[in-house]
Amino acid sequence: MLHLPSLRANLTSPPTPPAARRARVLVVDDEPVNRALIKGLLRRDFEVLEAASGAEAVACASAEAVDVVVMDIHMPQMGGIEATPLIKAGAGDRFLPVILMTASNEEALLSEGLKRGADDFLLKPVSRTLLEAKVNALLRVADVFRVLRAQNQELTERRALAERDYEIARSVFDRATRRSRFDLPDLIVDGLSLDTFNGDVVLTAPIGRRLRMLVGDFAGHGLGAAVGALPASEVFFAMTRQGFSLGDLVSELGAKLHDMFSRDLFLAACLVDVDLASGRLLVWNGGLPDVLVFHRDGTLARRVPSGRPPLGILPGPAVDRSPVEVPFPPGAHLAIFSDGLPESRAADGTMFGMERVEEALGRGAVEQDWTAPLRTAHAGFCGPRGADDDVTFVGLTNTPALTAALASEALAGQRGRGARTSLQLRFDPEALRRPDPLAPLLGWLAVPALFGARGADAQVVLTELFANAIEHGLLELDSKIRETADGFATYARLRDEGLAALAAGLITVNIALGSRRGGPAIVITVTDTGRGFSMAEEARTGGPPTKANRGLTLVRALSQELDIREGGTTVEAVLTLPPRIAP
Repeated sequence: MLHLPSLRANLTSPPTPPAARRARVLVVDDEPVNRALIKGLLRRDFEVLEAASGAEAVACASAEAVDVVVMDIHMPQMGGIEATPLIKAGAGDRFLPVILMTASNEEALLSEGLKRGADDFLLKPVSRTLLEAKVNALLRVADVFRVLRAQNQELTERRALAERDYEIARSVFDRATRRSRFDLPDLIVDGLSLDTFNGDVVLTAPIGRRLRMLVGDFAGHGLGAAVGALPASEVFFAMTRQGFSLGDLVSELGAKLHDMFSRDLFLAACLVDVDLASGRLLVWNGGLPDVLVFHRDGTLARRVPSGRPPLGILPGPAVDRSPVEVPFPPGAHLAIFSDGLPESRAADGTMFGMERVEEALGRGAVEQDWTAPLRTAHAGFCGPRGADDDVTFVGLTNTPALTAALASEALAGQRGRGARTSLQLRFDPEALRRPDPLAPLLGWLAVPALFGARGADAQVVLTELFANAIEHGLLELDSKIRETADGFATYARLRDEGLAALAAGLITVNIALGSRRGGPAIVITVTDTGRGFSMAEEARTGGPPTKANRGLTLVRALSQELDIREGGTTVEAVLTLPPRIAP
């Protein structure tokens, strides 16, 4: 008769966990009687394996999950002393303890065994109590080694991940600042104590015969700061290229950073427009130390204090966008720096301070390298210990050489208006498995000054082409799976499993602002190293949309051109832009 309460109890009770494996001891002796004796002493608490020679012990220890080896010293051909280093080598980085047994109490023999790697020894006849105690003690040591090995592996993995994040951050920062012109005459961009990657960013771009600069210090360091630098640099270069005013740039940067990031990732920044022809500066300072302007003779002409919060704290409409106009006649010097400079401390805790900064720069104004006294004073003040924080310094002098260089840049810009700007990223399997690998690119496409309303269309196109490159190019999934009743669930499961197991392959994404058919356009190119885009034939025939190819149909609807080439491994979509948004 069926007892329902009993059945219910069986259904609801948790499964019994598997019993823990007993420690496994390998007993090695060429005498069967001795092996039987030692096995009898151990079998109550341990699982026991046997070997009749040193060579057999080496093979058994390598093939079996042995936890402790108890081995006689004296055996024909290969004794315990000779077998011990081979057993240890076979265990690799795992601690496999070896106890040597001998009827001799000769110190030289025991010492040789310990030098060869043995962990302990026993004198025959063997005591059960002492044998069990030594085996259990060495098992505890092995457990400690096992925990340490696991922790060391975890630390190694974390370090590798941190180093990878570091390189990603550096790559993003390099990409963000690559278009800056640091080679202009009488422009100094210096890291006085920069010995690690940090959140400071310097951007420069000629705008006609003028020069625009951004000196910024992101809150935090590493990858988080780098993520902020990418959209900030894209807004800076795009709006500068299109001739937007400094106030417009401040508003857009504030809105972008406020909308994209949390309040703890903000940008203390100084933005400056340098107009050498009229001899003036437009300065907006939000969160950096006072901007300093010196006369030709080194006397301080003007301080421009912050007076505004850093960018990203307030929403765009709340940002005070009005710059300060400052005279900047020929021979004048401009100094902008991060707070790490005045806040550097000596060994006694004294801060370097703004007075020392002003005195050193004023003293050097008449020298060829007017920032040299500041470097010397700062290094001497901090001493061998160096500064506590990273320091970024930007200096500029109004000279005829700089005026001529900017004029030459303006002429070159007029000749090269058809130049193409692009951003390219490569994704390996590890990058593809990260959450939202396209997030930085999608954020870039959301910049209104670059792409306008077409940015949203470009985001959709990029997402679809990237998904197809993963699913059909690298994973070789068949879209027809989704035509069945439970096809979407099956397809998603196969995608997740395939991506988790993916060991090789690359996807390259290139987004360019260029010209097509005489007008500005976004060109999105996605290339994979797999078999290619499986929907290539449908793209050529323009067949009716199905569940299997509706993503491609959407791409075709949003794009003015769709080119599938190189056997389907490369797909290029072209989205035209309004004439106002020119590359």
